[in-house]
Amino acid sequence: MMPATRTFTPLEQPEGDRARMDHLRDLFLATAANIVPLACQGPPFVVHGATETLTHRIILYQRPELFWSQPCAFVVFLGKRRHQIPGAMLDAIDHVDQRLMDQCVADTPLLGYASQRLPDGNWSNMVLFHRAHHAAAFSRSAMHQQASQIIAPQYYDWIRLHFGAFPSGIGQAGMVITTTKYITYHDHATLPQGQGR
Repeated sequence: MMPATRTFTPLEQPEGDRARMDHLRDLFLATAANIVPLACQGPPFVVHGATETLTHRIILYQRPELFWSQPCAFVVFLGKRRHQIPGAMLDAIDHVDQRLMDQCVADTPLLGYASQRLPDGNWSNMVLFHRAHHAAAFSRSAMHQQASQIIAPQYYDWIRLHFGAFPSGIGQAGMVITTTKYITYHDHATLPQGQGR
């Protein structure tokens, strides 16, 4: 077995993680605040945007009143890309993110999906669910399996997965992280080595 490319410590860059998570939440809030002009489209409501610093995509699978002031769960993905990545893999990671957004499985109670790509090629995303246990169904989907088992180990040196909830809804103050998983990928491997807390 190849050695891990790096080792995580539980408190590594916590401020950076929180800032990226807050920005993902803000993307949801901005989309929900503009839901009236989007009302003719759905749900789902889909928004794509870009600035000088990042590209973002947001999709709301349900009307925002269902999670604006009602409890909901989230999973946040944060990753650090490898220094050298084949061009085909750069295209693949963008394609997978788009496919994950388009995925709306009938028996998976997704509320929303937001992703952002920074200029350095690092990605982060936040998925909202009615309840925490609903995340398991999403993770078992074919597209998610491809992203986590095939694409991620080739694209990332490491990833962090934050699991938690907005106890009073995403529109209210308070983001509670209940569990964090830290995963370091082996070189040229498709299986991660991880730790959690």
